[in-house]
Amino acid sequence: MTGGWRGWVARLWSALLCSALVGLAPPALAKPPACPPAAQAPDAATLAQWQAQARDRGLLWRYEKDGRSGWLFGTLHVGRGPWSVPGPALSLALEQADRLVLEIDPLADDTQSALRAPTPASGPAPAAPPKALAARLRRQLERACVGTLLDGLTPSMQAVTLLALSARGAGLDPAWGQEPMLSQRFHQARRPVESIETVDQQVQALVGGDELDTLRQALDELENPASMAVVNRLAEAWAAGDLATLSAYPRWCRCLDTAQQRAEFDRVVLQRNARMAAHIERLHAAGARPLVAVGALHLVGEDGLPQRLQRAGFRLTRLGPGAP
Repeated sequence: MTGGWRGWVARLWSALLCSALVGLAPPALAKPPACPPAAQAPDAATLAQWQAQARDRGLLWRYEKDGRSGWLFGTLHVGRGPWSVPGPALSLALEQADRLVLEIDPLADDTQSALRAPTPASGPAPAAPPKALAARLRRQLERACVGTLLDGLTPSMQAVTLLALSARGAGLDPAWGQEPMLSQRFHQARRPVESIETVDQQVQALVGGDELDTLRQALDELENPASMAVVNRLAEAWAAGDLATLSAYPRWCRCLDTAQQRAEFDRVVLQRNARMAAHIERLHAAGARPLVAVGALHLVGEDGLPQRLQRAGFRLTRLGPGAP
């Protein structure tokens, strides 16, 4: 694996936000023969089959303290069509929760407006990439068959989005990520949906202020055919609720071998865990019963949200796949 892999999984979330702008079955574009398959909205018969065969996937906990409960759901930011239908345990959590809390609500108007802003609110416009990098990015945009759909994004965010979209070749698509499904359910029912972070906060964490370095690393991974093996392993572990494999991710991903890689993982995952845990504790103190749905890597390890909440006096009960 190249060094650019180190931030791939954590950066998928920003790619998911961009994919919400692309949506299912985008308008017809001139497509070369090698175009990856686009996600298609299921017809009634297919959806009925998915619903009849729905089962729980991912990581799910109920947390309790002082007689009140909430739920933690570890999501995957890409998926397959049937994965978009919640299983029994998640469905019950959806019914009992009084609100949905996401890293960022992908369907909120301010989210999509912020993503289309030419520069982050906290910094100047990024410098144009060198011609060689720009040419590499252009080739990847053509290969992904996205036309002009990503034109409003900075080059680094275009490349990060392409990383998520590249999983389509393995049958995994950001359109089938968990966050759009959950957000749509709550919005359609006119139930509250909240964001833990702003778009600018997340972009700063994911990109780290170095646009060209992010662009270069993302392009390296897009050009690396071995990258999809890690994505597939992560996706299958998530679908099975395989906490052991997900917890061991730093050991098998080949992504935390250097001090720089570990520092980036700390910024992208661990530092954000502290912010997420504090947000959950504030909601609980205010009497809320949320379903908190964040990327699965935020829920594993000693610094993951379940362990942080346990240390804060919460009782955690594992639900869904992998539950005792």
